Amino acid sequence: MEDTGNYYLINHLVLFTGLSDRTIRNYIASGILQGEKINGLWHFTPEQVNCYISNPAVRPSILAKNNAAVYDFLMDSRKTACETCMILDLPGKSRKEVAEYFCYHISNEDYRNIHFSFDGVANAPRIILKGDTAEVLRLVNGYVRPELRSQGIGKALYDCAEAAVKADGMEFILLSTPSKDHRRILHFYIDELGMEFWSARLYKRL
Repeated sequence: MEDTGNYYLINHLVLFTGLSDRTIRNYIASGILQGEKINGLWHFTPEQVNCYISNPAVRPSILAKNNAAVYDFLMDSRKTACETCMILDLPGKSRKEVAEYFCYHISNEDYRNIHFSFDGVANAPRIILKGDTAEVLRLVNGYVRPELRSQGIGKALYDCAEAAVKADGMEFILLSTPSKDHRRILHFYIDELGMEFWSARLYKRL
């Protein structure tokens, strides 16, 4: 992590496991989670965290939290704002780098309404993001490597999504983007994808 060297802190574990601070401290006390106290704060190496989240005594609780996050999103019919639930499976990606990117940016940037969970034990790192649509998209957009942009990947993904919803009988797609580059937005979404401009979201920080 950029602010803690190669260590995770308890708040990072709370963030991506969904377990409470107290629960994690209980696992430390029981010896299931190994770590080192430095200047009064518990520090954990990536190896120690991996052993912890893969422990048979811990893993069912983490999976239950992950499943509950998705289920609650699907069952909530009283949302008052535009929200997104996104599951990213990232085969071939470094579990350590994926966890560090999302933990660091969520902890240190202006993300106010986002839920994050991480499963680094399965064959591919899995990220679950839930919350304000603009925040989720901004976070994921920052993860895309610059050299993979403008390669037609986004259009290919959109075309697949459009074909799928058409097959299900849907009549329109509503899309939100965190990009602030209005010229690229108009070119990509209108010129290339054939979408129509519907509204603009503007804000002013006071």
